[in-house]
Amino acid sequence: MEDISRGKNTELNIPDKKDHIIYEDDNIIVCVKSAGTATQSADLRSKDLVSLIKTHLVRQARKNKVRLTGEPYVGLIHRLDQPVEGILVIAKDKESAANLSKQVTDNRIDKRYLAVVEGIPNDDKIHLKKEVSKDGTIYIEDEIIKKSDGNARIVTGLPADELKTLGNPEDKKISKLEYKIISSNNNRSLIEVHLLTGRFHQIRATMAYLGCPIVGDTRYGAPPIPPDSAHLSPKAIALCSHKLSFKHPVTGQTMSFSIEPSEAIFSE
Repeated sequence: MEDISRGKNTELNIPDKKDHIIYEDDNIIVCVKSAGTATQSADLRSKDLVSLIKTHLVRQARKNKVRLTGEPYVGLIHRLDQPVEGILVIAKDKESAANLSKQVTDNRIDKRYLAVVEGIPNDDKIHLKKEVSKDGTIYIEDEIIKKSDGNARIVTGLPADELKTLGNPEDKKISKLEYKIISSNNNRSLIEVHLLTGRFHQIRATMAYLGCPIVGDTRYGAPPIPPDSAHLSPKAIALCSHKLSFKHPVTGQTMSFSIEPSEAIFSE
């Protein structure tokens, strides 16, 4: 397997953005999406990560004098919400995409996030299942639904009549994650989250349910951040996908990547 750019950051040529590739070979690209960049957008007027990767691959082909017969293949394996920064793996061919998608389905891709939340999680909330490990890691299992207004909500224990007012009860799904409080100060907490199911807005909805919305996430009840804040960018919430591990789709080698969040609020 040819290792094209391991150990190098390949900028994706976006002014004032931090989207870049941290690893690339013949089969996959591992990149960092900045807060404010959509993973994939239907709006042709705005740049998204998928279009940036396609542009990168076209330029790469031209540089290497490789003739393309159409648009380069970009296999999107998982997504990050637009205001979330973090690591994504993208497949460069259909076989690699199928392999990585199967790893997602089988919960064999390890995704870990850092979040700064308002206050501390409420221990008294109802869950389908809750386990507390000796190291302080808390496993919770809940029911989640995507509401008719486009937001998600944890609905564990919610009466059926009330559930019907939020959306289609048949759309209710099980959500699972682990979290651990790393530190707490100034009425905020730094939390690491291990995502075990990839439900729509799962971390954001879960933190809101626990009474500690993610800083800057006004959509889920957090107070607004001043637009000139030096702690958090206007288009960001304090959530970062900072670790990603998976098996390479061709070699089977374990690939692990990590980044430090770029927002100043994570280091306060």
